[in-house]
Amino acid sequence: MFEALILGCFSITFMIVFILISDKLIYNKSLITKRLLQYVQISQNDLSNKQNRRSLPFLTRVVGPLMIKLKVFIMAVMPSGMKDKLKKTLLESGLKMDISQFMTIPMLLFMGSTLLIGYCWSQFHVSFLKTLRLFAIVTAIECLGPYLLLRIRCDKRKKSMAKELPFLMDLLMVSVEAGLGFDLALIRVSQKIHGPLAEELKRMIREMKMGKSRDDGLRDLAERLQVDGFKNVVNAIIQGEKLGVGIGNVLRIQAKEMRRLYKQKIEEKAKKAPVKMLLPLIFFIFPTVFVVLLGPAVINIMTVLFNK
Repeated sequence: MFEALILGCFSITFMIVFILISDKLIYNKSLITKRLLQYVQISQNDLSNKQNRRSLPFLTRVVGPLMIKLKVFIMAVMPSGMKDKLKKTLLESGLKMDISQFMTIPMLLFMGSTLLIGYCWSQFHVSFLKTLRLFAIVTAIECLGPYLLLRIRCDKRKKSMAKELPFLMDLLMVSVEAGLGFDLALIRVSQKIHGPLAEELKRMIREMKMGKSRDDGLRDLAERLQVDGFKNVVNAIIQGEKLGVGIGNVLRIQAKEMRRLYKQKIEEKAKKAPVKMLLPLIFFIFPTVFVVLLGPAVINIMTVLFNK
């Protein structure tokens, strides 16, 4: 009971120190961060001036402001290189969340697991070394787990879009040669296909409707997809439009090129298959075959020897 009380006091102290440190660090950061904090403080003051503040839900009164402070604190202490890398990964994953929202997940998991492990240590009297090892393992999983899951999602999404891209180029070529303009062909194709590639196309169309140029929209689309060969397609379309080359001819050539690249990837995977199958054959298939073939002979030999 005494250990649990100490753990509770430590948790409360940690939260208070965290809020104070976040305020101090944020005031020493960039003007954008200061404006964010000013917005949070203004919102809290406006909320406290209302007479019905206590009637608001607990999540709105307490958890909401704490989460905002946590997000701003993460943005203040996070290195710029890590921000850029994580921002690019989130962009490739297609998740509708920013860096601060994503980094809040491991921090909340760390706080929750710390409290849970401390409670189990005080109640079940587990040795300190075992608790420390468990804490280190759980912390490593909490820090690396979300990012690894994010990378897995990016890889699956990239493979899916690489598989759909040749089909997309064929549809665009057919639509343009049928008489549609390139913008109308993009809208038509985005309505006919499904999956992450269709979502990115619809996003590009929405950005173009909001005022972004088609060249910038295509470049941003290539940056988000990160599919081999698609940047060359975008550059060829932009260059062909500037030089006055027919967009149908450009799309026909690029569609043929995308099919060739996709075929090369499939052939490359097929050539790698025997090498990947070698270890399962050696450690799982061959021993079973030897047991089936040589097992009866070994049994007969052992029977003859022991009978003598």
